[in-house]
Amino acid sequence: MSAITPEPILNIAIGFMGAKQLFAASEIGLFEALADGPASRDELADKTAVPARTVGIVAAAMVSLGLIDQEGSRYRNGEAAAAFLAGKPGHDLRPVLGFFNSISYPLWERLADAVRSGEGQAQFSKFDRE
Repeated sequence: MSAITPEPILNIAIGFMGAKQLFAASEIGLFEALADGPASRDELADKTAVPARTVGIVAAAMVSLGLIDQEGSRYRNGEAAAAFLAGKPGHDLRPVLGFFNSISYPLWERLADAVRSGEGQAQFSKFDRE
């Protein structure tokens, strides 16, 4: 019998970190910067106007999430990122990510308060009045 581990709980608990990294990568234009082919960290910094150190951190996060591939010191979009996040014609998920990050995510941050108060949907009533 295998040992019981906290892994499934921790994977759920830290899932937001990957989402926030994805939102940041999309917002700075990382996937668009790789649309025309592989680029180094310094080239990505120039294309995105983001410091090389931090664009490297975001690129590494996207590598770990499987959205960007790294070959030596160069990065390139993985298949899903190239198809849905690089700004090419077709299904563009960048607006969806923007919605999740700026509208949906902040509402989810207050879930425990809504559950405690029993006012779950009351937070949306302000939109009905506008």
